[in-house]
Amino acid sequence: MVKFPPPLFKAMLRNVLFKSAFYAWVLRRQKPALPEALPTAFPGDAKRGQSIQLDKLLETIQSAKNSNDAFDWLCDLQAGNLDTSAQIAREITAEWIASRGYWSSDAWSLDVLSNRICAWIVASDFLLKDASHAFQHAFATSVTEQSAHLLFALHLKVPMDQGFGIQKAIIFYGLALPGRTKWLQQGIYKLQIAIDAEVLPDGGHTSRNPETHLNALIHLLDIRRALLSRSINPPIWLQASIDKMTPMLRGFLLGDGQLACFNGAAQSDPVRIDAALKASEAKGRAVTNSPHTGFQRLTSRRTILIMDVGAPPNNPTPTMGCAGTLSFELSISKQRLVVNCGVPKSGHQKMMSAFRGTAAHSTLTLANMNSSQIRRSVGLAHGLLNGWKPYAARSIKPHTLKRLITGTKPPLA
Repeated sequence: MVKFPPPLFKAMLRNVLFKSAFYAWVLRRQKPALPEALPTAFPGDAKRGQSIQLDKLLETIQSAKNSNDAFDWLCDLQAGNLDTSAQIAREITAEWIASRGYWSSDAWSLDVLSNRICAWIVASDFLLKDASHAFQHAFATSVTEQSAHLLFALHLKVPMDQGFGIQKAIIFYGLALPGRTKWLQQGIYKLQIAIDAEVLPDGGHTSRNPETHLNALIHLLDIRRALLSRSINPPIWLQASIDKMTPMLRGFLLGDGQLACFNGAAQSDPVRIDAALKASEAKGRAVTNSPHTGFQRLTSRRTILIMDVGAPPNNPTPTMGCAGTLSFELSISKQRLVVNCGVPKSGHQKMMSAFRGTAAHSTLTLANMNSSQIRRSVGLAHGLLNGWKPYAARSIKPHTLKRLITGTKPPLA
């Protein structure tokens, strides 16, 4: 008899429920309503939207890739503002509802689902203007069913990704539809719990991933703007988190205005970063010493050095953590001189593991051994060496770190 680990067995039971005709009937019983659009501080790329063609999008939407299931391209199409943009968006959305509007493990995973709900709500005016009654009904029904599934999945303890995207979707749904006050209260309650768990005292994100940090901050900024658009004062702890996370984001920036590539981060969009910094309205300077997140930043004229001096992330929630302890990145003016490889968004398992290994980072490697064990579930285990402990656990001060880099003091006591 085959025995499954308890978490896997629970996941199998949940999937059986979600696929059942009974569950589909439960979702259909939710009363549909058209959402009212919410503002965002991060509009799409107009040039990219103008280059989008209907045939290309229909082909990619049917390929069932998560980036398309999440409707990340919808804001670009809206920003393109062509005469045919809305019609193209409606055709693709209608095609998705017809072919993917029922539960599946990829298109309805919580991170993809929450991104799609937020994208549809933000662009609802764009999608529904001059739309047929049939499309409006299908759109309202699908938004309602997807949002209901999101809340049901959370009640059934489906594991959540970090970064506040799921809480944002619940809050957006509560704000965008009439009579959904309980949704709004649930979303704010879950957001406060998530912030307490994920935002460290120095303003860093517990994933120690600069890209995850940026995305989490953007979600908080969108939530604050949405609340203000409905004349609701954001909670004090929400504003405090934004004020803490913004200086930490500045601390991750190199001279070219992009994020350093630590713990799974990849090359980032400077325009998006600038938009986040501007929307935050936080004036704090870049953090140079972050003992809780585990990074140190040194600057001298046009030279910037950022070093990972913290313990590897070992969270129960899967992350794209890397075995890059004591790695660093260095830039002079707008040129990067010493960098980590970073991790691509997708790829073969072996290739992803290679990018997460110590050899893909600007740090010392002994006998091609990783500084931490890399798990297939994309988490990290503890350091391999017996009694090994990152030097950062002693909270290195900037002047001490400078002596370490120049070789005047051994890296380990």
